[in-house]
Amino acid sequence: MRDYEKVRHIPTEQLNFHFLHRKECRVYNDATVKLLGDVYETPQQFIGSKIKVRYLPTDKSELFIFSDDGKLLHTIYPVEKVDNSKIKRTAIDYTRTGGA
Repeated sequence: MRDYEKVRHIPTEQLNFHFLHRKECRVYNDATVKLLGDVYETPQQFIGSKIKVRYLPTDKSELFIFSDDGKLLHTIYPVEKVDNSKIKRTAIDYTRTGGA
C-alpha cells in the first residue's frame, strides 16, 4: 500500500480494450475485411489499406479499428448481405490520395 500513489488507474471502458485480441487486416475494394470466416463492413476511407483490428474472440458481433498510436477510430459490425447489396457507394478518386 505504500506505493499506491504510483499505481495508474484506467477507466473500465479503456481497460477492456487492453484484453482484446489483435490482428492486422487488409480492407478489400468493397470496404470489407475478413476475420475468422466472417465479413465486416468498414468505412470507405480504409479501402486498399491495412487496418489494426481488435476483437473479443468470444463475441465477434463487433470489431474495433485502432490507429497506430492506439486510439479507437471506429467500431465495425458483420455485413448484412442484403442491406449491403443495396448501398449506393461513391466513386473514389485514387489520383487525389497521394498514393502510387
